[in-house]
Amino acid sequence: PSIQFKIVGEKTKQNMNKTIDKIEFILFLFALIAILSSCFMIGEIMYLFVESHVKDYAIECAYGARRVQLFKQLFYSIIIVVVVGGVVSVNLLYGFVTILNKIVLPKLFASSFYISIPFMLVSVTLAGAFILVIISALASFLRISHLNVADVLKR
Repeated sequence: PSIQFKIVGEKTKQNMNKTIDKIEFILFLFALIAILSSCFMIGEIMYLFVESHVKDYAIECAYGARRVQLFKQLFYSIIIVVVVGGVVSVNLLYGFVTILNKIVLPKLFASSFYISIPFMLVSVTLAGAFILVIISALASFLRISHLNVADVLKR
């Protein structure tokens, strides 16, 4: 006769894997919502920046600045915002993870448990955020492209 051994805990392991997969998906959705909302907030800030400087842009146009130069000026300011925000957030993230790994986790777990963040994941997230910020800043570009210099300078 053939003897078959029953694997103890296999069903529990499968249920736990399914539960962890669901939790990962929910956390991914929350992260996606946070990234999208922050990109739209940056887009709104850039639009308000353009609105507050519309007279400056009109004066630049009156002195002969082309729309392409205004687009470049706005684009460079967007790049500065994204790069500074990305550098600050990545440094804060790695600092937080370092604190967790050196102070918090050794007190919670007896084993050598640590958290690591894949560099590729951070790079892809920052690239995606940059693209989304550029897309969300299109309203600012449209505002500059429809700038009526005479009306703005009359105000």
